[in-house]
Amino acid sequence: MRKPAPSPTTSSGRSTCAGPSSAAGGPFHWEDHGDFPIRVEAVEEPRYLAWRWGLEIQPGPDVRESPTLVEWLLEPTDDGGTLLRLRESGFVFESHRTENDAGWAEELGKLVFLIEGGQ
Repeated sequence: MRKPAPSPTTSSGRSTCAGPSSAAGGPFHWEDHGDFPIRVEAVEEPRYLAWRWGLEIQPGPDVRESPTLVEWLLEPTDDGGTLLRLRESGFVFESHRTENDAGWAEELGKLVFLIEGGQ
């Protein structure tokens, strides 16, 4: 059963998530892109994490976007490895989904590089 998350923790590296200890959320920071407020929706340790972001979007006159849901699921594989499934849903505009798909491809590429021993 998925449960609400405790306060996020700070991680080292290119991205960090740190928030107030009393809330399940806070800013998510990318060195090259700035801060993104998030709200952690669910944690099922050690295999599932879900958060919403886009909580403070500053819309233009004709642009409205809802927060999207980002879900991370870790699954064991038959060969002893781990499969990561990442899904982001809730986009209003296809162009925003396309932009985020490209961003996730870049960030997951960095993750693979680090896992394989890159520095």
